Amino acid sequence: MKKNMLTAAVVFVSFSYTSIFAQDTWVKQKLDEKIYVKFPKAPEALGNNVYKVQGIDSIAYTANTVDFAAFGLDSATLASMSESDEFVNQFKTGFVAQMPGVEIKKLDINKWNENTCYDIEGELASKQLKIFIKCIFIGSKMYTFFSAVPPTGILKNKDIFFSSINFN
Repeated sequence: MKKNMLTAAVVFVSFSYTSIFAQDTWVKQKLDEKIYVKFPKAPEALGNNVYKVQGIDSIAYTANTVDFAAFGLDSATLASMSESDEFVNQFKTGFVAQMPGVEIKKLDINKWNENTCYDIEGELASKQLKIFIKCIFIGSKMYTFFSAVPPTGILKNKDIFFSSINFN
């Protein structure tokens, strides 16, 4: 009985330590003056406010910002459009066109800190990837957080990524 309890205690402590260690080692990356996200390691900057990391578990993580003011949309217009069916359908069409082979399985419109947020789940069957995306509309900007999870990826890690999104 003591041996079983000791084994259970060691397993519990090991899992607890692993979870705490993984959370604490993630690297905070500011996207701009408003938002940051944590990556499993320092991200590679791919351009203006675009960051990418390939985790040790082969999960891909990206974060980027698009300012719709550059396309002539102010924050009030974007806020009024972001929850409309027409905008959502255009968004899905544009998204799928940029990522051939991706099938959107679910798109929920939610609130993230009082801001419109799209939570998207999909898959890229040809590469056996599950796709997870969170798009947050704040002012005239859209913040996009993306994770592609292979069959061997640890889903908990993509959850850590998405839950780390916060205000600066």
